[in-house]
Amino acid sequence: MPLDDFLSANREFLASVKPGIAPRDPQRALAVVTCMDGRLTKLLPAALGIQRGDAVMIRTAGNTILPHDLAIVRSVGAAVHMLGVKEVLVVGHTDCRMAGDILPLLDGMARNGVDRAALGTNDPREFFGFIPGPEQNVREVVRILRESPILPRSLLVHGVMIDTVSGALRVIVRGDTQAESAGSPPPRPEQPAEEIPMAVEVVEGVKPRPVVKKGPKFHR
Repeated sequence: MPLDDFLSANREFLASVKPGIAPRDPQRALAVVTCMDGRLTKLLPAALGIQRGDAVMIRTAGNTILPHDLAIVRSVGAAVHMLGVKEVLVVGHTDCRMAGDILPLLDGMARNGVDRAALGTNDPREFFGFIPGPEQNVREVVRILRESPILPRSLLVHGVMIDTVSGALRVIVRGDTQAESAGSPPPRPEQPAEEIPMAVEVVEGVKPRPVVKKGPKFHR
């Protein structure tokens, strides 16, 4: 689609729609972390019941966190500390191509004239962030966000799956149960048994005897 088509569509939009001013901070203090898949663009906000200005939307290929790509952690951190986000919804989806075969991507690189050597020594699946499965990835992203030292422990992090055909949601991880357990004080470590001190006698050839505690005083 040429750029001129977008500009034409924008003129029509401006002639018929007046979006108005929306608040900069998300009104529901929510950040939604999900995949770049185009099928989610209208489906996900409608399925969640969120409107313009309600939530921060963070989208990446595969909706995953990689050792060399912490964009999700960075974005959630900015949303929490700068925009007042208090709740995060990690959304995986059915039929995710980032959980499939990488050969189509490699074929696409070749078709577009990009040599595989451009990846250097990086494994293509790791570099592009292919995932073992959408549900497993949701659990892992929730875990990483919960354990991140730059995010507060009070942050609620949920994980759900959305069906790209029906829009139905299925809960994978509930953040509110995690928050309840996080509010409980950690168990105190077991104290080692107290050792009985040994009396020191500076008498050659005489073995020290244990001190026995009797009443307020110590007696040998």
